[in-house]
Amino acid sequence: AEIWFGRRLGQDAAPEKLGVDRALAFSEINQQLYQLLNGLDVVYHAQGEYAYADEIVNSALEKLRKGSRQNLTAPATMIDWRPVVHEMRLFKSPEEIAVLRRAGEITALAHTRAMEKCRPGMFEYHLEGEIHHEFNRHGARYPSYNTIVGSGENGCILHYTENECELRDGDLVLIDAGCEYKGYAGDITRTFPVNGKFTQAQREIYDIVLESL
Repeated sequence: AEIWFGRRLGQDAAPEKLGVDRALAFSEINQQLYQLLNGLDVVYHAQGEYAYADEIVNSALEKLRKGSRQNLTAPATMIDWRPVVHEMRLFKSPEEIAVLRRAGEITALAHTRAMEKCRPGMFEYHLEGEIHHEFNRHGARYPSYNTIVGSGENGCILHYTENECELRDGDLVLIDAGCEYKGYAGDITRTFPVNGKFTQAQREIYDIVLESL
């Protein structure tokens, strides 16, 4: 696999790099997980999040429940870890706030670049490319979600990601895009005229929305 995709941490290097006690091969999970859970009081698992993960965990627990003659004991309680993690995520350290602010700044620069480059006759994916270029230029390797560039009626489609239509003179274009920077996400949505000038009707509607914010 390393020939195709490059070096991997491996079981020996992973503990020090990732800050865990030890690393095991995923191919051994069905043989190892029930042993790791044996005798514990509580297992933390997000039941219903991923069907495959549920299958693996439930299989291990079932093996423990049926193994009393082999001195196996299943955890009596399963706790969903998501509320705990969500509570932790509500409070950001100064370092996290700085990274979030930078993600927002890079995202704003990308939107500004798209506005500056936009011309009738371009295609939506041209603006998508300009946005991603600006992300990369400032050290954000990836978008935080699929970039939406919807011109004309495409701007009314909530999750429009085809980004394949021509930008027409007189139309508006909606861009919903954000960068991922050091694991934190930017997220900005803006609408502006393809040719740089609002029509009277477009301006009136834009101002109504702006004043409601």
